[in-house]
Amino acid sequence: MTALLSETDVGTNSDAFAATVDVGSGAKLLSVGNAGTPGLLRLEAFTDVVALDKVETEAYGLLGISLGKSEVSVDSLARSM
Repeated sequence: MTALLSETDVGTNSDAFAATVDVGSGAKLLSVGNAGTPGLLRLEAFTDVVALDKVETEAYGLLGISLGKSEVSVDSLARSM
């Protein structure tokens, strides 16, 4: 009997993989526009995770038992403050 296990963790509940936008105190943000063409101010944060994992097993013989398991867990956070 053979077993092959793979586990990947990106971030944790208490310390997430994060992208944040923080506008500090005293910052001045200005969006210029008018009634015909309103101004737009957009602050965005993105997290993009691509995880690839592969588990491959082979078993030979009359009673060959093989187990393969792959698990990927991502705790991510994107926020504007």
